[in-house]
Amino acid sequence: MSEEIEKKAKEFARKKMHLRSRRATPKVSRKKSRWSPGLLKKVSEIELETTNERARSKRMVVRIEDDTGDTIGWRYSDVAIGAKKVKITEEDALQIAKTELEEIPEDAKLDSVRLLNRGTAGFTYNVRWNHIVEDIPVEGDFLVVKINPETGEVTSVTKNWSVL
Repeated sequence: MSEEIEKKAKEFARKKMHLRSRRATPKVSRKKSRWSPGLLKKVSEIELETTNERARSKRMVVRIEDDTGDTIGWRYSDVAIGAKKVKITEEDALQIAKTELEEIPEDAKLDSVRLLNRGTAGFTYNVRWNHIVEDIPVEGDFLVVKINPETGEVTSVTKNWSVL
C-alpha cells in the first residue's frame, strides 16, 4: 500500500471527523489491500483512529481504489448506525444523501429510500442508486448512503461503480 493512499485516507478522515487542527491527524490502526471481486479492482481499506475528544467519531474505515486513488467508501466504525427515534423524513434522507455524494452519475437510477428497523440496533435510512446502462442494470454496481434518522448524520457511504 502506497504512502500516498495512506495520506489521502488520513486527509479524508480529518474532514469527515471534523478535526480542525493539523495535530489532530488520525493514526492508522489497521490497513489491508485486497482484490474487490465486484469491482475487479485492488482496494485498500484503512482504519483510522483519533484521540481527539471533539471528533465526531473516534474510528473510521476508508476504502480507496489503489489504481486511481479514488475514495470509494467509508464508514464510522464506532458510531451506532441505528437510532431509537425517527426525526427526519424519507425526502430529508434523500436530500442528505445527494448532498453527501456531491455528484451522482448520469446513469444512476434511484432504487430506494428505506427506513430499516434493525431490531435492537435501532433504525437507519438506506438510500440506494443502481447503475443502469441502456435500460440494463450493471450487476454489482450501486451507491448506498446510510443515514441516522434521529440526527440526520451520514454514517456510511459505499460506491461500487464501474466506468463503462
